[in-house]
Amino acid sequence: MDPECRTRVCFGSGAGGLFRLRSGEWRDLEPVEERSADPRRPAEPGEPADPADGGFRFRASVAHPGDTLLLCSGGLAEPMREEPVLPAELAARWAEPEPPGLAAFLADTQLRLKGYADDRTAAAVWEA
Repeated sequence: MDPECRTRVCFGSGAGGLFRLRSGEWRDLEPVEERSADPRRPAEPGEPADPADGGFRFRASVAHPGDTLLLCSGGLAEPMREEPVLPAELAARWAEPEPPGLAAFLADTQLRLKGYADDRTAAAVWEA
C-alpha cells in the first residue's frame, strides 16, 4: 500500500460484506440496492437483502487515520448486519489504534452468536 494514497479498493464475489469502523461506528459499505434477495429484481430502498447472488463486487473507500476496513464472507457479514451486539463488541475490541494480534483477531471474528454457525472469513486493515 502507498501511504500517500488513502483510497482503498476491495473486490470479490458472492455473499459477504465490506464494513468500515470509524470513530467507534460501523458503516456497511455495500449499497442495499446491490444486496437484493432476488438477483433478477433490484432491492427497494431500505429493503433488507441477501448478497448471495454471486455477483462481482468492486468498492473504493477513502481511508481516514484510525479507520478499520473489514472485508468478510457471508458468515460474518450476516450477523454484522442483523445482530447489533456483534458490531458493538468488535467496535469495543478494535477501538485501540494498534490492531489486535493474530490470535486475538481470529478469536474476535469467531465470537459466538446463537443462530449463526456459518464459516467466517475476514481480512481487516487498520489505518495509521
